[in-house]
Amino acid sequence: MMLRDGEGVAQNFSEAREWFRKAAEQGNADGQLNLGALYFNGQGVPRNEAEAANWFRKSAEQGNAAAQFNLGLMYEKGLGGLSADKAQAREWFRRAAAGGHAQAKGKLDAKN
Repeated sequence: MMLRDGEGVAQNFSEAREWFRKAAEQGNADGQLNLGALYFNGQGVPRNEAEAANWFRKSAEQGNAAAQFNLGLMYEKGLGGLSADKAQAREWFRRAAAGGHAQAKGKLDAKN
């Protein structure tokens, strides 16, 4: 995270990507979330929404609320090769909200 955010070291998305990938490939949900974010934003890698969705899903399925929220947004907007699916989006927002994600709770409240 320090490399990605430039905290105490020079910001280096490529090096951050390598560390996130190592963690992600070992099944670390935070590594998967952060690697997905790099792909979504095109930081240290070419922008690739499909690859972002893949890593967000892996993290989300492990219960990472931020990844669940991100996956919900991707379903809501039909990004990353996912078909726009309001029911899927709502389910991922529900899971994220249950995990304490405030923005997901706001999404659900706005839809009621």
